[in-house]
Amino acid sequence: MEAWGRHYDSLLWIVTTIMATVIGGLLVATAREFDILFAVAGLLISYIAVYLTASFGELRHKVEKYYSKEIGKILKNRKFCQWPAYLLIFIILSILWVELLVKNYPNLTWLRLINSIIVIEWIILRWLEYKESKQVKLKSIINKYRGSLTTLISGSQVPFDNNLHRNLPTEGGVYRILETSSDWKQSIYIGKTGNLQDRIYYNLLMGDSGAHTLKRKLISGTRLLSEETVKQYLKDECQIQYLIISDERERSLFEHFAISILKPRYND
Repeated sequence: MEAWGRHYDSLLWIVTTIMATVIGGLLVATAREFDILFAVAGLLISYIAVYLTASFGELRHKVEKYYSKEIGKILKNRKFCQWPAYLLIFIILSILWVELLVKNYPNLTWLRLINSIIVIEWIILRWLEYKESKQVKLKSIINKYRGSLTTLISGSQVPFDNNLHRNLPTEGGVYRILETSSDWKQSIYIGKTGNLQDRIYYNLLMGDSGAHTLKRKLISGTRLLSEETVKQYLKDECQIQYLIISDERERSLFEHFAISILKPRYND
């Protein structure tokens, strides 16, 4: 699969490089010995190259999105920026062809206007595509984390009891501390960790005030003036929900999303 992704990108890169080389070589030759047919042909080929390059870029995005997950992942991880670069090259070549035509045929100045309209249209379309892709990506992220948040808050509630360390996994994830004594089970803290058991049991429940942010805030900002009273408060009035997330970046993103939606009392 890795070889497939590499060959796929290389093939499109070679095709566009050949197009740019041919058009550039033809431009140099025509500038030395002007021929109206070659100049018109060069301009038309430049426009075709702009279209094809944009199509190659769009084709790559579609393959990345709709093809098999393995190939799509490979292509997504390969950060190629040649498409905007080649589009810019072909647009510059079209401008040079127009200037060459106008230099030899001054009555063709209207070509500048047409070329400018084409260039502006391309810039606007690319900007709209970029804006749309950002919106689609944002919606996708929101829908993804909305589902994860639903899974988190509808999951089992683990009590702070003597079996807590056995009821928590050692995997990484995002956890929610909720106050079950309140009518609507208010979230008081949301955190992320690489080891749920260590962070919640050993740091929060059994650790000192410096071992966990929530314990420090409970001691400094409430009536719970000692580590023992915090421990008793957690046992009597709180429970835990968690969601296993192995990827550290995904944990951070989901933690920020969950905090923004649930607005826990003791998260800054």
